[in-house]
Amino acid sequence: MKFADKWWRIVRINGDGTIRIIYNGTNAKDSIIKKSPFNLKNYNNAYVGLMYGDSEANSYSEAHSNTNKSTILTELETWYETNLMNYADKIDGNAGFCGDRSVNTGSSAWAPWDTKKGYGKNATAYGIFNRTRSTSDIYWNLIQTPTLKCKNNNDWYTTSQSLNGNKSLTYPIGLISADEVIFAGGMGGRNNARYYLCNEENYWTMTPYISTLSVDGSAIVLRVGIDGDLDYNFGYVSNSSFGIRPVINLKADVTVIGNGTIDNPYIVQ
Repeated sequence: MKFADKWWRIVRINGDGTIRIIYNGTNAKDSIIKKSPFNLKNYNNAYVGLMYGDSEANSYSEAHSNTNKSTILTELETWYETNLMNYADKIDGNAGFCGDRSVNTGSSAWAPWDTKKGYGKNATAYGIFNRTRSTSDIYWNLIQTPTLKCKNNNDWYTTSQSLNGNKSLTYPIGLISADEVIFAGGMGGRNNARYYLCNEENYWTMTPYISTLSVDGSAIVLRVGIDGDLDYNFGYVSNSSFGIRPVINLKADVTVIGNGTIDNPYIVQ
């Protein structure tokens, strides 16, 4: 798809008819806008979020309140102001983006080390862990169970004009979720260079994975690898070697021409 003088790939049609698209460059060689840390700060559960709360908090709700912008959200907003502001009438602000920070509230943990607390430096497994990994924390599941439902309203990032979600974003821009990557053909821990979200770049999703003490840092967000795998290796949020691929939602009533092929792509009018 061609929109705002840039190329995009269509991720899905949302439940409200809006169209979710992911940046695919201005030419064949620049499918990320830049490389950036997800967050400059690292050793705390709070920093797995696109927005975050108090790193000194003694509760989950305080740690994950949406009061501070992550490094990557600031980068997305700056890019939006420069590249998409003049096209804002075609961009939907209601659909939002899910960065699932849910933790296990059941009687058993998702991994042997999981405290289920989600704040401070307490080792915590987040929702995607349960959908992709074995409880022994040794293997990726052969059958992974993504979802397009956002469990917590606080993790559904929307703008203040939205009817739904946390209403915390300044602009309607986000990142792809790990669940959307799996639905598209990616898989946790397994290479697949033949699906459309593999662009031979390491780039961030917005899906928190775990927070656990380690030499490389504790707060970890999943990324898509150069071979199309969905993985956490080196995914600590202060890593500056992963790229940013913006995601937006087009309004349901936009007018397009073309048939969506490489020779006759959709062009938003």
